[in-house]
Amino acid sequence: MLKINKDYIMRKIADEYILVSTGKTALKFSGLITLTESAYLLWKHLEDGGSEKDFVKVLLENYEIDELTAAEDVSTCVKTMVEYGIFVEE
Repeated sequence: MLKINKDYIMRKIADEYILVSTGKTALKFSGLITLTESAYLLWKHLEDGGSEKDFVKVLLENYEIDELTAAEDVSTCVKTMVEYGIFVEE
């Protein structure tokens, strides 16, 4: 199960969704991260916890894409978010 690292907060600024690091994470990373619309959907879904399989369903419900494309997109997004410590596995 994946969870959001509590050291990141999401804010909507104008028409963009931005991640801001706080706490100890801000000492390592002081920049901002702009989320794509699909990454934002995953973020919102992940607030309650979830798996990659759950995220694929979210993309399929919100976009006209096939399951393989959704799975590849989710895998890439999750891998990047875990790599940067934004999503953590529990």
